[in-house]
Amino acid sequence: MVWTLSRKLILLFLLGITVIFIYFNANQSRVLILHSYDAGYSWTRDINVGLKRVLDKHRNITLRWHYMDTKRHPSLEFKRAAAISARKAIEDYQPNVVIGVDDDAHELALKFFANNPRVRIVYAGINGQVTPYGYDVADNVTGILERKPLKAIRDVAMEIARHRGITTPVRILHLGDSSGSVQRDAEWMDAFDWHPAIFAGSQLVATWQDWQKAVEEAPRRADILVVTNYRHLSSSRQDLNPESHDLISYKGILPWTEAHSAIPLIGTNVFNVEDGAGLALGTSPYEQGEESAEMAVDIIENHRSPKTLPPRSSEQFIVAERQEILIRRGLDLPAVYEAFARATDNFTPTPESSSPTPPASSSTLPADAPPSVSKPKETPTAAHPVLDGAKNATVESTPDITAPRIISTPRSPIPAKDAPPPEPAPTLTTLTFNLQGKISVSVRDAKGKIYVRKTAKTGSQWQIKVPLPAQVQLDGTKGVEILQDEVSIGSITQKTFEVRAR
Repeated sequence: MVWTLSRKLILLFLLGITVIFIYFNANQSRVLILHSYDAGYSWTRDINVGLKRVLDKHRNITLRWHYMDTKRHPSLEFKRAAAISARKAIEDYQPNVVIGVDDDAHELALKFFANNPRVRIVYAGINGQVTPYGYDVADNVTGILERKPLKAIRDVAMEIARHRGITTPVRILHLGDSSGSVQRDAEWMDAFDWHPAIFAGSQLVATWQDWQKAVEEAPRRADILVVTNYRHLSSSRQDLNPESHDLISYKGILPWTEAHSAIPLIGTNVFNVEDGAGLALGTSPYEQGEESAEMAVDIIENHRSPKTLPPRSSEQFIVAERQEILIRRGLDLPAVYEAFARATDNFTPTPESSSPTPPASSSTLPADAPPSVSKPKETPTAAHPVLDGAKNATVESTPDITAPRIISTPRSPIPAKDAPPPEPAPTLTTLTFNLQGKISVSVRDAKGKIYVRKTAKTGSQWQIKVPLPAQVQLDGTKGVEILQDEVSIGSITQKTFEVRAR
């Protein structure tokens, strides 16, 4: 066979490509990102944004993503399968570094690799201590802890109390579900120095019914309600049916809570505002992602041992606001909070066409987002493949990560032609209170549901728009002058009176 020049060139080209391919793969480092939860979870999504901000700059690092999906599937059976799959993914992929996100990844999988010289671990999103995982004495582990911004939450709670005319130390109550991560959050809250505020304790509940009861009873114990997580609320009592893991859909929980809580709410996760809260101060998920990624890069490129990289704790937090709810509650926070929320695309403005409306009936959830009993979804989505039991142990491709999205209130759907006409908007009137003493004002709508409740200080003036007819209740004052649409209706001394159209 005669080798022509063209054949020789083709052969040399193929050999060159092969050499380059071998060299490239020999010099590639592998990072496995092991998430406790699913790819569509807001916290997970935003941590991925932080991870990619750092890791995408390093072309010599190959990424693989694995989602255990344990938040949507809390049963022991599913967790056992998820643990087996996660450990198998680590053993099969043999990564240079594993970045484990949130506690379940460490409890179910990574703690078994502590002090394993072949696996180097960087953690993020750990709420509690690392001691239960053996990381305090391990040579192959470092990371960044997740800590709620309690000082910032205390400061904004005191600002709200000052604005509402509360002169005594503000009382703060923590409400959350009974999941492991919330239990660890409660431990840190119990140990935190809340002075000069008063911490009324943590109330962790397992069911939706217990959550409703806790919200309704909270004003007896506190002035501010701090909410952590609620996505693990069950539809039935676990003590009566310990095998039940039917979870309430989270989508209507915070709208119901905002509508029925007589005291202001502060969320501790940015996604709380996405879910319907008016205000949240949350640990920055971007910081968790960026810091853990930087540690992984330092280990790989600078050949650092994890034990030489001191563990870190979260320092940054994000502010999120939903304007409509803050206006409805009469909360006028310093402008820096809104500016921060807008700058990070975590501000939801009031729709131009909206007007204050009474909250939903206390016996039902908001019609547009009712919590309902739902089985956890088992089918992976197309955009973000997730772990389904012991199947699909790893996700080979990098998920589609985008920048933090702008939160906006969806437009109302166009009614069908044969649909009944919408109910007319309630007639509003403006009430002005000239206070002669410290006063607590409660305004109820025509159905008897609380529209707004406020405590104001002596010698101040307070103005609010209310739907007609409305019932006003006054407590803690000898008298107050009230104007309706700038026309005086006299000095009111009785505790309860009705306001109708003039």
